[in-house]
Amino acid sequence: SHTGTIQVGGATYINGNGVLTINTASKWITKDLTVNGTIQSNASGCVALSVSGKTTINTNGKIKGRIDICDINGIELNVGTLDNT
Repeated sequence: SHTGTIQVGGATYINGNGVLTINTASKWITKDLTVNGTIQSNASGCVALSVSGKTTINTNGKIKGRIDICDINGIELNVGTLDNT
């Protein structure tokens, strides 16, 4: 579970059974994002997920909850589950 701001200079990988929970008023900033597990938010308001490079949501990848995804050049691959975030 994460609260506050995290900035990753390289790539963020959420693998297999991995779960990243982003809490209210928090922000996750990364260059590249690969999701094979789950990114979720149980926040009542939106949380931010910012990607400056490449976003890949693979078959088993899930993004759910109130998450504002900002990828500067769009999500390159989405074959997973992307809820109405």
